[in-house]
Amino acid sequence: MGIRGFEKMIIIYFLRSILYDICFFINAIFLGFMLVDLNLFHDRDKFLRKSKIWAMKNIDMLRVICGVNYQVLGIENITKDSFLAVSKHQSSWECYFLYAFLPDYPVCVSKKEIMMLPIFGPALDKVGNMTVDRKDGLVSMKNLLKKSKNYFESGRKTFLIFPQGTRVPVDSNTNKYPYKPGLLGIASVNKLDILPISLNSGNIWPKGKFIKKPGTITIKIMPIIKYSDYKDSDKNALMKAIEDTIEENQKTI
Repeated sequence: MGIRGFEKMIIIYFLRSILYDICFFINAIFLGFMLVDLNLFHDRDKFLRKSKIWAMKNIDMLRVICGVNYQVLGIENITKDSFLAVSKHQSSWECYFLYAFLPDYPVCVSKKEIMMLPIFGPALDKVGNMTVDRKDGLVSMKNLLKKSKNYFESGRKTFLIFPQGTRVPVDSNTNKYPYKPGLLGIASVNKLDILPISLNSGNIWPKGKFIKKPGTITIKIMPIIKYSDYKDSDKNALMKAIEDTIEENQKTI
């Protein structure tokens, strides 16, 4: 491809990304209407059902407008039991996809700052969200475990965490972005199985980048780690095993 062809391609990608952002903004307005409907009629089940549809609309818009497709490997590893999905995090893409794709209505762990966003913060609070305040340390962790137990006892069976705590660049390493042990606290206190997930969304929609490149995102779901198998394990060894599983499979997609 010559220089002119490359420049033309970039312009097309840029225009497609602008169109997607416009559609995303419109979709966000619909999310706001959903919140108003919830506040007026207090039908939380209806809001939860629509929230999954809303999240998948973002994935569909990316596919239609920007040519961002996806494939899921290892679907058979998702069980009907309660579990904590532990996923790599390279893009905003998986926030929408995993919430829409995983069973039930996943209770997500997010940074406290996200809850300050208009529309999205209140929406996350309504669908089920647990925040981490990295400045509070132990206090924040105790609150996180308490909230997770409350959600679990209320009937929520799927939880989702990004163990590195933020979106990471494709070529990042775990020395700079270490896996945080809070995932074991959530899993252990609720006796949850652990579902490791790798993905390569950063190749398509990198952190901090505006352009969404066309291509196929691969999500690889590894065999579940049963609570009965890890409950008596050394915590450091278990954390290392989860990290190695996700990172090594990351290299194969």
